[in-house]
Amino acid sequence: MYKKKYEKLIAIQTETKRDVLLLLASAIVGYLGLSSSQAAHSRLLLLIPFFWCIASTRHTAFLMFFTYNILGARGLMPGAAVFLSENHNALQAFFLWLSMNFGCSLPFLIFWHKKPSMKALCFVAAFASAYILPPISLIGIINPVIGGTAAMLPAGAGFMGIGLMIFLIACSCFSKKAVILFSCVIFLSSFFPLSFAPPPPDFYPINTSFGRLGSGSFNFANDYERVTMVFSDLRRRRIRELEQRYIVLLETIAGRVNDASIRLWLRELDSIRGGSQVVFWGGEIPTSLSKYDNAIFMYDGNKLSFSAQRIPVPYSMYRPFTDTGANLYYFADGILPLSDGRTAAILICYEAFLTWPVFLSMMKKPDIIICSSNLWWCKDTSIPVTHERYVALWGRLFDIPSVFAVNK
Repeated sequence: MYKKKYEKLIAIQTETKRDVLLLLASAIVGYLGLSSSQAAHSRLLLLIPFFWCIASTRHTAFLMFFTYNILGARGLMPGAAVFLSENHNALQAFFLWLSMNFGCSLPFLIFWHKKPSMKALCFVAAFASAYILPPISLIGIINPVIGGTAAMLPAGAGFMGIGLMIFLIACSCFSKKAVILFSCVIFLSSFFPLSFAPPPPDFYPINTSFGRLGSGSFNFANDYERVTMVFSDLRRRRIRELEQRYIVLLETIAGRVNDASIRLWLRELDSIRGGSQVVFWGGEIPTSLSKYDNAIFMYDGNKLSFSAQRIPVPYSMYRPFTDTGANLYYFADGILPLSDGRTAAILICYEAFLTWPVFLSMMKKPDIIICSSNLWWCKDTSIPVTHERYVALWGRLFDIPSVFAVNK
């Protein structure tokens, strides 16, 4: 009897030590995975779902994902404090950061089971709930399965590669030895270089340091001053002398637009662009007195078209159950046809972190990914590096070149 109690105590101690090591490893992966200067460290993201398979308790399984998320998105708290500084305080930014990461980790607490066969099914359910299905998919950022798969498998693995990786993770729920084997392969692979396709040569993204370019502003006087500043900068760059055909500007660079401001922008663009050049630029289209679409416009000299942001940032832009804020288009594909017959998937800032809108775009098999962001609020945090890396990983996963324009 004493022998059995002793063996049980040893087993519990062993599981406890393993769980502590898993949490420490999750913290390291969250901190380094997407913000490290070494792109190959992105492969470490795959350790998180494989570790989940051998967590000994439901709470450990949850804490692993929560630790990974909260450190991977650590730049959100200081960034949100800056973004919300006009009307809110740092404590609200802290709770926003905490609740967001708690929410997208919650499915990995709810869908957990001790039995291996059920655990395998539970992982699929947790993955879908956290990153595919609403409402949690609105905040389910830095998906470790997607990021890790994109870095680990050959370029162009696409949906089949994602399916293969989910299958391997589910199978690993039946064997701790398989988890150890896969983990060793993932860890060793992080020491080998990771390459990305270069941006297409006919695209020219313009990165700026304009500082605060607010969202949801109704101040047309400020927007006019912004236009003056922006076009002075573009004239200095001599856009029309560039060899590239497509010029990519920033999200919300035009502020709130109306018929008059649209005409102003088109007139100014005609004065600085070459005859065949196409310009992408961001603005906000009012749809009611206090609602708007956060959009990217495309202008080729003859035609003006746009793609609205599918999933704006919750709380600061998308405000459900209110009559203010940016509109949500959950099932839109975000595809814009280019003048040369190609198609572009438009990802506006926050959307690039989310699985669902990118999946919808990739189902249309676009030829290029265009991401335009306004990151002035988090320029001194880990978010800009994480954001650009994640966009590059999306491009690698589907073997599509990507263009990234940002304002800091």
